[in-house]
Amino acid sequence: MTRWMASNLRLLLLAALLVEVSSDVSIDGAGVEEWAAAFGSELYELSLKYSGAEFIRQEYERRDDVHVERVNGIKVVQEMATKMENMLENKVLAVKKLRDKVEEAHEMYDYNPDIQFEYFNSNLVNTNTTGRNDRDLHLRKTFDLTPNEHFNDIPVNIINSTVQVAANVYNFGTEVLNGIAETEVLNEVFQENYERDPTLTWQYFGHNTGFFRNYPGIEWEPDSRGLDLYDCRKRGWYISSATSPKDVVILVDTSGSMTGSRHEVAKHTVNTIMSTLGDDDFFNVISFGDTTSFIRSCFNGTLVQANADNKNLIKQGLKQMPKPQKIADFELALVEAFELLESFNNTGLGANCNQAIMLITDGAHETYEEVFDKYNEDRHVRVFTYLIGADIKDDPNVKWMSCNNKGYYTRIGAFADVEENASKYIHVLSRPMVIEQDHITVWTNVYMDTLGLQLMTTVSQPVFNKKESNREQGILLGVAGVDVPVKELLKLTPAYKLGVNGYPFAITNNGYILYHPDLRPRDENGELKPNYNSVDLAEVELSDIDEQEYERTSLELVQNKLRTAMVDRETGYMNMTVRMHSKDMKRLHFRLNHYYYTDLAGTPFSLGIVLSDRAAGDSQLIGLETFTVPSGNGSEGAVGDLCLLKEGLENLFNDTEAAVLANWIYCNLNNTEGMTMTRPQALEKYLRLAMENSGYLSAKCDPELINHVIFDAKVTQPIVSYWEGIYEAPSRTPPMLSNETLARQALYQALCDNETMPTEPQTTAVYANSTDFLITNPTDGWLSVQPTTSPSVNQTTSNATDIPMTLNLTSPAFFGVTQEEQMTTQKDDVVTTNAPEMTTNDGSLWDGVILSFVGTMGGLTRIFPNPYATQKSKFAEEFPNTIEEEYYQRAAETSTQKFIYSVPLQGQEDGYTADGSEYLVTASAPVLVTKDGKRSIAAAIGLQMLSDFLKDMFLETTTMHRQDCNSVAFDCELTCYNESVGCYLLDEHGYIVMSKEQQEIGMHFASLTEYARVFDRMLDTGVYVEIKQIDYQAMCQETVMHISAASHLLDPLISISTFLMGFTKQVILLLSQVGLYYSWEVSYAEGTVVTEEVISTPCDKEMTYYSANSDRLPQTSFIQKQCEDCKKSYSMDAVPHSNLILLIVDKDCTCDILRPKHLEPVKVEYNSSRWCQRLRTQVHRRRPEPCHSQHPLENSTDCGRGSWLCPSLPWILLMLLVKSILTYVSSRT
Repeated sequence: MTRWMASNLRLLLLAALLVEVSSDVSIDGAGVEEWAAAFGSELYELSLKYSGAEFIRQEYERRDDVHVERVNGIKVVQEMATKMENMLENKVLAVKKLRDKVEEAHEMYDYNPDIQFEYFNSNLVNTNTTGRNDRDLHLRKTFDLTPNEHFNDIPVNIINSTVQVAANVYNFGTEVLNGIAETEVLNEVFQENYERDPTLTWQYFGHNTGFFRNYPGIEWEPDSRGLDLYDCRKRGWYISSATSPKDVVILVDTSGSMTGSRHEVAKHTVNTIMSTLGDDDFFNVISFGDTTSFIRSCFNGTLVQANADNKNLIKQGLKQMPKPQKIADFELALVEAFELLESFNNTGLGANCNQAIMLITDGAHETYEEVFDKYNEDRHVRVFTYLIGADIKDDPNVKWMSCNNKGYYTRIGAFADVEENASKYIHVLSRPMVIEQDHITVWTNVYMDTLGLQLMTTVSQPVFNKKESNREQGILLGVAGVDVPVKELLKLTPAYKLGVNGYPFAITNNGYILYHPDLRPRDENGELKPNYNSVDLAEVELSDIDEQEYERTSLELVQNKLRTAMVDRETGYMNMTVRMHSKDMKRLHFRLNHYYYTDLAGTPFSLGIVLSDRAAGDSQLIGLETFTVPSGNGSEGAVGDLCLLKEGLENLFNDTEAAVLANWIYCNLNNTEGMTMTRPQALEKYLRLAMENSGYLSAKCDPELINHVIFDAKVTQPIVSYWEGIYEAPSRTPPMLSNETLARQALYQALCDNETMPTEPQTTAVYANSTDFLITNPTDGWLSVQPTTSPSVNQTTSNATDIPMTLNLTSPAFFGVTQEEQMTTQKDDVVTTNAPEMTTNDGSLWDGVILSFVGTMGGLTRIFPNPYATQKSKFAEEFPNTIEEEYYQRAAETSTQKFIYSVPLQGQEDGYTADGSEYLVTASAPVLVTKDGKRSIAAAIGLQMLSDFLKDMFLETTTMHRQDCNSVAFDCELTCYNESVGCYLLDEHGYIVMSKEQQEIGMHFASLTEYARVFDRMLDTGVYVEIKQIDYQAMCQETVMHISAASHLLDPLISISTFLMGFTKQVILLLSQVGLYYSWEVSYAEGTVVTEEVISTPCDKEMTYYSANSDRLPQTSFIQKQCEDCKKSYSMDAVPHSNLILLIVDKDCTCDILRPKHLEPVKVEYNSSRWCQRLRTQVHRRRPEPCHSQHPLENSTDCGRGSWLCPSLPWILLMLLVKSILTYVSSRT
């Protein structure tokens, strides 16, 4: 009788007998310990046998061609940095070519005031006409597009660029068309750059008129609202290249005249100016009427860094800005601004370059020349003024402030004017740099690509008007840029070099993350977080220190010492014990990390790598090398041993279903190759080319990684025969091979034996370039050769259960045989039975273990499915990347020979059977190899089994080891078949791996209400330890109140009338003396709308984790005080050789309800003064260089202009009448 049949029969008998049990179940602690020991031993033996863990470890350790080396972290990080620097320098070179071409073209171009020019408009190509009066008809061209994998399968045209024109810019404007025409020459440079460097992605040029030329050409995608709000002049890469860092004070007039639409337009102007500020800028916003007030009281008396968090706080403050009232005291506001700039500059904390005051007002009574003479005699502070209001004429006083302080004056009449005018200051600040002709190279912080290539940084340079006649004007033509996706940088930091639980990261001069495995730019809804690109290194590398004892910015924290060293561009090494959460944020691990770091020359970035101390992650297993790199400069490339290479090809590509290669970069592919083959297919291609080219490996390939995977394939090949024996698998019919494949095998054997060598390597290389066998049928042919070592017949591991087995260890070698001989041999080996007869009482094993696997450091995964399993696993699809997968990483967390058992946690999609019907239990263990007293992890090995099978094993244990229980039902009270007994297997973090209730699998035990008091007792007794961790990248939902005149502003009639009333300013001021103007203002007050909005804002959240303390086990206890005339007893013990804890608990005894532990993250509510102090603290940073703030040749006479139309008296009276009628109608409705 099988175990499955016996367990189900017991359940049926239980339902029928209705045995009466006491409400107090007596939990026998000694019995539970016995169960844990027995179950642990049985589970360990099964895991050892079906995984082959001991077998594979011996395969590694018995080899004489294996040694363990300590990884030189400094050398590794410097080698990676050198590769990155070379790659990034190529991107800079591409930008220089674009820059030079535009400047050259502009010098030679003759401006055409009557130009008519057609171009590929990215918003209009491949679109249909809108009708007879379609003014864009000539831009609706047909444009060929092809999906390209290098561009994330975005349809592109690699022949031509396209032009996107900002929404507030006319497609056929004369300045725009002339700029587009003169930059047509860039198409040739775009293509040349791309051919020279196939890793290039987007190349572009942004013009000062607002058009954006992008290569390769695309169809522009509008945002989620169907709008195209992209303006290249507002992007960080453009602004950073156009200006040097700046300290800015924004003054907002909130006097009584700034009511209604002016107040709203003024706030929008502030927000737009803030959007042009970057991480290297510092700013603050002050409102003023008869007094001054900082928008955020926490920021009183200082400037703050213009990062996303601070700008977001100011935006929230603007929404709560008080209503306009009283009279504006300009002198008080200007003095406050000048003194603030001076005092902050003296601290040495700010930009220490440009200084500017932005004044937003609807008019000034005088110029306040005395204030400017006192505080700005040398005009080192530029003043930019924004005159607000469509009904306001040019104000000479406001204009004077700008023109006499090297600034710019602009008028903003309505919301539509803000975007175009608020950023005009940028080209003024660019003048000194343009005059100096200094083409600075600027690298941006990380950002999400608008066009769909995910996270990236941009390198850009300003493009100047070099015509001598314009030099004093300092005209910036635009900015040229090239994008560098983060994934391209990560390609230069391969996982195998860093080992399991190792990773690379990089930061900017501000200490912000450029890339890091814990950078989470999107929230749970897939929306970009507003501060995703200003996450600090100290917020992701968290040392094992109680954060209640230290402020996050405390210099005593180890992570801040690491941050400071990297910001200062040092090269060095540091150790730190850190708290690392899993990718899904559900587990917390403590690790001793080794940090190595250095700078990236020519950029503001610093590179770091982490090598984990767990499982000797800072050591590397080195095996026999197939390829060796010649000494010297290595220009000749790696050369391989033909016999080892032949064997490697056989071991890797004989059975592509059972041997899975990680999706790593074994060989760099050009764009055509990337579209026609996978990375594993590319590896096969280039290995065969090397085989047929006298062993010379293409320079595109990584010989170190290839040596790893070939060696791993050799060592792990015998495990396949082992698994065949364990599962008593039927002999597999060898695949039918083509004559071409047989000929190739014979050739390889001949090359290995030195029987026939090609006289010219190129001859065989030509044959190898015939890619039919490489691409169309990459799995064709290569049979397994006999393994170098094999288990003997009837061999089992020392801990295996005694299931008789017979291993078929022979396999014919087909090198040089004919196809007829091959077919004859295959017929002799045909298996006539579907499965061997079971000779043990453990036949249920065939239905429980789904597959065995091993994953290696070199990226090879071998999988052997149970041929008799009725369920299948998607292991190869879900976990292909070995050391990057959780099963491998968690196994490496333990330094002992034990298995880690896991199930998919609630919300996870991987880890189920192929049809999704049942949980799979994944067991994995590290393969630790010791050589000469040094140890390294070589692989992780394991198996997958059905969760029901694990449950049956466990339930069976509770009866087999009770002498008072019979073999079919039960005559004893304490077994897991008793409905009054709760039985669980918990993992080291408290998650349920096994339960009698399937719906509880994958839940956290702390979340079960009926056992809340039991878990509380576990915490009190130290079986589990509660750990609090702060997530500094969290998002919180908040409800905010908006008080505005939005209903009137959005009413189209009222908006039109308000605009038209701009022509009647003087009359309205006159009539205000008799009350009409007062009525107009009251209409806004009566129309005030109070609205609520739920928004997501950045915040800190406290995460709760639990970790088991095995030193407190075994434990037997009970709870009585809070229970109803009973004792709720429980007993628990560690399951040997595993990460599991066995828990037996009384289910019937009812206790007072205790709220279960809250596992969801909770917002951290900081003390207001502490929070404010944290916001004001300036963390260590490095200023960018150089600084261009002044130039003696600068001509600042172009400082803005305005216009005023004088309407006739009849028109004024008509508009007054219309306004009165509309105001009356609006008030009634």
